[in-house]
Amino acid sequence: MSARNPLAIIKGTVYGALNRAYYLHKMRDTGDIVEYIDTEIAEAISPSLLAEARKAWIRDLITSRFEQTECLTEQVDLFRDLDFQFAFRKKRETYQRTLGDLNLEEGIALERRKIANLEAAQREKARFDRHWAVIRPLLEANRTWLWRDAVAFLERSGGLPEL
Repeated sequence: MSARNPLAIIKGTVYGALNRAYYLHKMRDTGDIVEYIDTEIAEAISPSLLAEARKAWIRDLITSRFEQTECLTEQVDLFRDLDFQFAFRKKRETYQRTLGDLNLEEGIALERRKIANLEAAQREKARFDRHWAVIRPLLEANRTWLWRDAVAFLERSGGLPEL
């Protein structure tokens, strides 16, 4: 078994193949790109890594259902969905607990997770805003440009700003 998450290994392989398809082979059709990537990763990824990835994917799905549900804007009814499962960690062990079976310690852990998620989202929004403040005026001044064009312009004009 790999020390790295097998899903991360596959993701990196897919992104590498995507870049080759897009930049080297000048592919633009999504279907063609998917076929190219599929062919390339079939040769590059071992069956044992695929088996590990499948198990990691299943583990991710069943241990992060709550976060995925929130991302889909579907809300858990915290008074009625008592069989809804949450994932917890204790001493490196992951375990599941239904909403109806949460104790005080687990409730506090969920509250802390929510606060940490909000803080991380606020940091990411602030980071985006700093970059957008530099990129937006360039895109407004050059309506045909894409984000990458603005970055290339900045690199040619003295480098990227420290944000």
